[in-house]
Amino acid sequence: MFIVFACGAIINKSSSRKDFCDAITQFGFSSTIAFDAVHLHPSACWPFVVFLIEGVFIEQHAIESAVPHALGHSNKLGQHSGVYLFTRATDRLKITRYVWSHRDFRPWGNILPLQCSFCGTPQQWSRTMDTNNSYTYECRYQKCGLDPRTGQQVHPRGKLTFTKPEGATVLQQGKTRVSAWMRLDVSSM
Repeated sequence: MFIVFACGAIINKSSSRKDFCDAITQFGFSSTIAFDAVHLHPSACWPFVVFLIEGVFIEQHAIESAVPHALGHSNKLGQHSGVYLFTRATDRLKITRYVWSHRDFRPWGNILPLQCSFCGTPQQWSRTMDTNNSYTYECRYQKCGLDPRTGQQVHPRGKLTFTKPEGATVLQQGKTRVSAWMRLDVSSM
C-alpha cells in the first residue's frame, strides 16, 4: 500500500493522473491512496490513515473493504478532501473515488457556494429535494433578480440544482441523517 500526501493536482488533471497511474503500475504498488484537495492538509487525513492501516495490516481486511470502514470514522476528512483508491487487477488499474456528501454543504459531493452568484448575498439557501435524487437550492434574498433602480424582476432568483452522480453508491459506514460518503467507480486504466 502506498499513500500519497500531495496536492490534488496529481489526480485532478487528466495528464497528471495518467502519469501517476503509469508510475503506480511501473513500481508495482498493489494499492495506492491519494487525495483530491487542492491544498491538502495531511493532518486532516490522519484519522482515516490510522483506521485504514489498522484495517489492512492488523485486522487483515482487503483494502477495498477497509477504505469504506476507515472513511466511516473520517467525516472531517470529507469536509476537506475526497479520496482516490487505485488498485491493481491483473493487467489494469482500477480507480475508485470516494466523495463526502452533506445535504447542506456538499450536496451529492458538490460544493454549495456561500453566496448567490446572481445577487452576491451571503445566506442560507432554501432547499428542496426532488423525487429523482436531486437537490434544488434557491436564493432566499427577497430582492434577488430585481433591478435595484426599478425594483422590476430582470432575471429569476438564483437557483442551483445538484443531482446524484450516475453510478454513485452511498456507503453505510459513518452515514448520518444529513451526510454520507459515496463511492464512484472512475475507470480502469
